Amino acid sequence: MIKIQNITATFGACKGVGNLSLDAAACERRYPVFGIRYSVTGYRPLVTAVYRLLLTGYWILVTGYWLPVAGYCLEANPSAGKFYARGDAKKPFFALTFDDGPGRITMDLLKLLDKYGVKASFFMLGSSVKTYPERALAVAKAGHLVCNHTYSHKNYFKLDKFPDKEKILDSEIVKAQTEIEKACGVRPVFLRMPNGYNGGWVSAVAAKNGYALVNWTYGSDWNKITPPPGQAAEAASSTKPAAPPPASNQEFGAGGGTAGGRSGGGVTEEKMTAEYLGNLKPGAILLLHDGGGKVKEKNLRIVEKLLIEARNKGLKAVRLDELPGIRQVTSGR
Repeated sequence: MIKIQNITATFGACKGVGNLSLDAAACERRYPVFGIRYSVTGYRPLVTAVYRLLLTGYWILVTGYWLPVAGYCLEANPSAGKFYARGDAKKPFFALTFDDGPGRITMDLLKLLDKYGVKASFFMLGSSVKTYPERALAVAKAGHLVCNHTYSHKNYFKLDKFPDKEKILDSEIVKAQTEIEKACGVRPVFLRMPNGYNGGWVSAVAAKNGYALVNWTYGSDWNKITPPPGQAAEAASSTKPAAPPPASNQEFGAGGGTAGGRSGGGVTEEKMTAEYLGNLKPGAILLLHDGGGKVKEKNLRIVEKLLIEARNKGLKAVRLDELPGIRQVTSGR
């Protein structure tokens, strides 16, 4: 057979890019093929391997060079399976992250982010992408980072006792990934578990699928808003488990908990905004929602105030794959 030596083929991101791109020409410009060494010892295993690669449409790395196979650019993700909850607190960057979308405010949110010239990361539900594929595509086209939030937002605190929980999560990740690739033409490399669940078994499933796990340093927009007199309250759209953020980025099983700084009970929008502003710091990963629930307009107001305050503090909102402290382990920079 013709045996291609030193083959590595693992999930991850193109160097410097947070998603796998469907643009083969762009990948080829980034990683030209200079040469491939091979030896002739038979043919059947090679035919099988190439056939599978053509079906999946990935690229493989051969002896240090990129070999075009069928339209993707593929590189090992050294952070696959690891858990991150904050960036580098010594650098003037933070990350805005949005869950459960695309949803009702996604398009308005894109306009707002464009107004301030910043990029964010969107953890999309596969079911939401299937409902609003054009909104998901708009997020990707605007240059924001598309991430995986599973397909249907199952409660893994309850599923933790199920013997087939790994199989359930694997299916949820793949189903969401399929919808995202279909709608956006990108393959995410960041996964956020529903409700910030961080059971130790999750890391193996994430690693198998080439994902780094990311939670948050602060978020509370799911809490019920106490309205001013005469106004209706904004109902909470989801429930996140209360837990203090870990002291540093950690792998699952390494003694860390969930990054889930939150306030409890009903609060006024003014107080909620103040809490977000108080947690706007270098390295912060802030969580809000652009999907899930009927009313999210308050999040647009909170985001705008965060961006104004960030400008005043000399901080810049960036995508997770550009956030120092996470960037180096996911993009090789």
